[in-house]
Amino acid sequence: MLAQQQKFSLEKGNCIAFKQYVYAYGFKSNSFVIYKLRSNLQLIDSIYYGLDKTKVADYLSVDCDTLHETLNFRLQKKDKQNVTLIRFDQKFKLMNEFKNTEVTKLDPFATFDHQKFVFKKYVYAVKTAIDTSGKQYYLSKYELQNSTEKAFDYKFKWQFNFEKQHIKNVRVFYADTTKVLAFVHVNNGERKGQWVLKINASTGLIIKAKKISSNVNLNYRYNNHFVDSVSKNVFVLGQLTNGEQLSSATPTLFILQFDSMFTLNSQKQLIQRITPSNPKAKGPTGFVFQVSQVKKRSPDNYEYQIDFYKNNIIDYKYSNTSLQGFSFTDDAIETEPAIIKEFPEIENYFFTTDKKDLNGKLFVDTAKSADRIFYNQPIFKIKQAFKLNADEFPVWVLKKTDTKTGTINFSTLKPGLKTYELKSITANQKEEEPGMLFFGKSDYVLYYTKGGNILHLEVGSW
Repeated sequence: MLAQQQKFSLEKGNCIAFKQYVYAYGFKSNSFVIYKLRSNLQLIDSIYYGLDKTKVADYLSVDCDTLHETLNFRLQKKDKQNVTLIRFDQKFKLMNEFKNTEVTKLDPFATFDHQKFVFKKYVYAVKTAIDTSGKQYYLSKYELQNSTEKAFDYKFKWQFNFEKQHIKNVRVFYADTTKVLAFVHVNNGERKGQWVLKINASTGLIIKAKKISSNVNLNYRYNNHFVDSVSKNVFVLGQLTNGEQLSSATPTLFILQFDSMFTLNSQKQLIQRITPSNPKAKGPTGFVFQVSQVKKRSPDNYEYQIDFYKNNIIDYKYSNTSLQGFSFTDDAIETEPAIIKEFPEIENYFFTTDKKDLNGKLFVDTAKSADRIFYNQPIFKIKQAFKLNADEFPVWVLKKTDTKTGTINFSTLKPGLKTYELKSITANQKEEEPGMLFFGKSDYVLYYTKGGNILHLEVGSW
């Protein structure tokens, strides 16, 4: 049932969630307008940013991000290489504005994609360079300056040089005021294997390096992590593969536990057995998985979501999600085997014979590293939200993009009277730019543009 609705007269309207609030924004007359709302769509505040006499039709849709824990709106006119960036703090106060900034100079780390990690006002970027000894990997730290001239003005702090050869992939996955953690894959030489590095955040000097792979025929592929702020334990989760093989009919999850001194005290492996929906299917199907979320449920118990992608010859397509958990007591990780069943309704939902369709598909990055398939998201993400209902049955919110018809569909997949049922939440044209923001365990805000100039928002539950 819809609890509440809001409608704003805005062109090129859009929404973003930030610090548990909803920010609806777009153009109105000669202004760029931003509304701040609670998750129940109660209007709290609004800001009008005056523009010149340029028609709204001459502006592109506005990009917004929350880099460095601020709201950054980019206003760009068509056929122009300059943008205006306006930045707001957490209290919705305009911090500064940067007019006529060249797009190419706006964010010096824009092309780094996942090879950067942002912690508050710091950026940790992994760069590569090629010299006579081969490809070199460097981790550099930069600090954002409080500049009135440059939107993103960074000061170089330090550089850490990795092993000079045989690096296959580097994943910086955590940073705080004292340390930086990186997962490193060395594919040859004396140090062949996977390592977890702890680096001093102030000096860039290595504090500790721990090799986690003792068998050269096995590869630990990083998925996700959890840093317990109370116990100081660091948990790293991922998929254990046989050599260069990526998928398996029974993929293995690993969980590593490092203590406050960064000693690897405990590790656990858990085989994921997936029951096929068709018992008569020919041969086992291979899967890769991604651990999409890790949470703490109680002092000794943790919960994670694991998304499965089925081997599809040239790619891997989303097929299922499982909610699992582990406990850590007496310096040991304990898990329980999970019962995982295939849900053909998920694949039927976005099935198409179009080989160019990208819905829910992962591709191996052969030019860089296959490791990245275990944490890079699909271009068109199918699973928007997942939970277990009161009866411990799985429930999904799914999204499908049809590029041929220009339709975007959001649906729920949940138990019906007899079987699982797909129910459409909304179906919109691409130009309406529909989206969903999720709050709490079951609430969402759906938004889309109606008639080109009305931004429609509504609250619902799934």
